[in-house]
Amino acid sequence: MASGADVQAMWGLELDASGNPKFGGGGLVNKLLGYNQDISIDVERGIDRRGNLGTRGTARYSRGGFSGSLRLECDLVQPWLLELMFGSYTKTGSTKYTYTYTEADILPSAEFQVLEQLTPSKTLFRQLQGCVVQRGEISVEATSADPIRLSYEMGFAKELRSNAKPSGWDGKWGIEDRDTVSFAGATWSAWTGSSYKEIAQTESVNISIDHGTELKTSLGSEFPTRASTGIRDWRVSTITLFEDVATYMDALYGTPVNGTPSAPGAPKLVGGDRDKGLRLELMWDDGGMMTFELTNVIVTTHSNPIRGAADELMESVEMLAGGCSLVVSDWPDDEPARK
Repeated sequence: MASGADVQAMWGLELDASGNPKFGGGGLVNKLLGYNQDISIDVERGIDRRGNLGTRGTARYSRGGFSGSLRLECDLVQPWLLELMFGSYTKTGSTKYTYTYTEADILPSAEFQVLEQLTPSKTLFRQLQGCVVQRGEISVEATSADPIRLSYEMGFAKELRSNAKPSGWDGKWGIEDRDTVSFAGATWSAWTGSSYKEIAQTESVNISIDHGTELKTSLGSEFPTRASTGIRDWRVSTITLFEDVATYMDALYGTPVNGTPSAPGAPKLVGGDRDKGLRLELMWDDGGMMTFELTNVIVTTHSNPIRGAADELMESVEMLAGGCSLVVSDWPDDEPARK
């Protein structure tokens, strides 16, 4: 009986020989996924019943557009997967590298390859092409033993299948050997108007993006031929020990609390600055740091559950962000070849 121990998976960007995007055209697949991968592949063929006069049964079946979805969750180990979430990066350095990710209006597409040894004699090799991120999430949980996790919901345009391991697979495939990072290597900070200040008693942080991605079909093909994206919808949620109303609650109510009771005013941005807001820093023990900076942040929901003497006072906060940038600094590894 086959299990995840009999599966190998890699991915790569879809680029032509000049490095330009080529949606659905496949790419150089040579990048590994982080540990504890959870992969789900679903395909629909748009099958529909066709009835006919004179019978209550099905006279024929029709098929419509091909629809593929790929759900991926893994430990956040290497930064390369994050290009699918942000869109592009620039690199500086030669032995220690700095990668600066900025949001791009056109998301890159990728090819994911999955090799499944179903039985000792039966192999399924799957090439998922035209994979584009629809939603992504980074989760930091101090109440969990898991390292920092990255999850993606993607659509893909088509699939190629084979019953044989491709040539050169063993030369590219290997077990990831870089360390993970846990909540102990994470710092969560808020802009105060002049600097970032750590919120030390934070239990969890979740940063998510919904790109509003749709895969579009055109006349002449049942497979999608392009991807379109909508508004970038960044969302942040956090749970922390309720020690100070200044960061989240004052922003939601619009004014600082004082000795005279007052009604809420207009909500304000966290830190009062469109260009600053919240910052998540992830530091690896063996070198390298990722710094996510969320800008134009506003609080939408503040919850303060009060249960009794046995429970601490906590605050649960939901927020919207206008944008997010990422700087990967002092990184010891260069990205594998892209094309």
